[in-house]
Amino acid sequence: MTTTAFFWGVVSAISLPIGAWLGLWTRPGKKINSICMAFGGGALLFALTIELFGHVPHHVESHGNTVIYVVIFSAILGGMTFSGLNAVLNNYGAFMRRLSSARHYLERVKYKRSKI
Repeated sequence: MTTTAFFWGVVSAISLPIGAWLGLWTRPGKKINSICMAFGGGALLFALTIELFGHVPHHVESHGNTVIYVVIFSAILGGMTFSGLNAVLNNYGAFMRRLSSARHYLERVKYKRSKI
C-alpha cells in the first residue's frame, strides 16, 4: 500500500518537469498548448471539487438531504460572489493586470469614441 502511494506520488511529481522539458523541446502550437491547458485546468477543478465536496455524502446519512441543498446553495452563492467582486475589481482598473484585458478595454474605448 505504501509503495503504491509512493509510486503514484513520484509519477505525479515528475510529470511537471517532464511536461516542461517536452514543451521547451517540441515547441507545440497554440492549439496543442490550449488543449493541454484546458485539460490541466479541468483536472485541477475536478480535484478541488472532490476535496471540497467529497465529504458531503457521508453527512447525508446523519443529517439528511438538507446537507446537499446547503452545499449546492453555498457553491452557487460563492460563485456569484466571486463573479460580482471580479466585476467590481475590473470596473476599478484591475483588468489592466492582463495584456489581453487591457487590449480589449482600449478597443472598446476606441470604438465608443468613433461613434461620437
